[in-house]
Amino acid sequence: EATFEEPMDIQVRPATEDDALGACNVIRSSIVECCEDDHRGDATVLDGWLRNKTPELVRRVILAPNAFSVVASIGEQMVGFASALGTG
Repeated sequence: EATFEEPMDIQVRPATEDDALGACNVIRSSIVECCEDDHRGDATVLDGWLRNKTPELVRRVILAPNAFSVVASIGEQMVGFASALGTG
C-alpha cells in the first residue's frame, strides 16, 4: 500500500548576502551527497570540486548585478540555492 508524506512547506525567496554561508553549505552538500556516482568518494576529486565553493564566492554570485539568486527553506533550514545570469 502506497503512503504519501505530508507536503513540505518550502519557501523560496530572493537570496541576500547574509545567505552566503548557508547557500555555500547547500552547494557543498549537494556535491558530496548527490554526485557520488561522479566523484565516487575520491577525496582528490572532491577537493577539486569543492575548493572554490566558498561563502565568499557565493556572496559574490548573490551580489552580482547580472544574476538572480534564490534560496529555498523549510522552516529555518536552508535546503536549496539557485542562481541564473541575466546574460544567459
